[in-house]
Amino acid sequence: MRLCERGQAAGFIEGGTNTAIDGTLPLNTSGGQLSAGRFHGYGHTHEACTQLWGRGGERQVSGARTCMAVNGGYGYGAMLLKRD
Repeated sequence: MRLCERGQAAGFIEGGTNTAIDGTLPLNTSGGQLSAGRFHGYGHTHEACTQLWGRGGERQVSGARTCMAVNGGYGYGAMLLKRD
């Protein structure tokens, strides 16, 4: 996905502050694979839409305007969703 420079991923995710709800790149706001992500990525797509609709409750990313839903379980798929 190239979310950071080559060789920089470990430093970027270390400690979890960059990927937290209020971080620079919030990831897995619904819990990821440990929280229903295995259903062919539909859970990730639903969570992306929930964030864009502003209905995330306690896990809502403030000002969410763009979301990416990615899965790789049965083939690879990626979707970039944007709110106007």
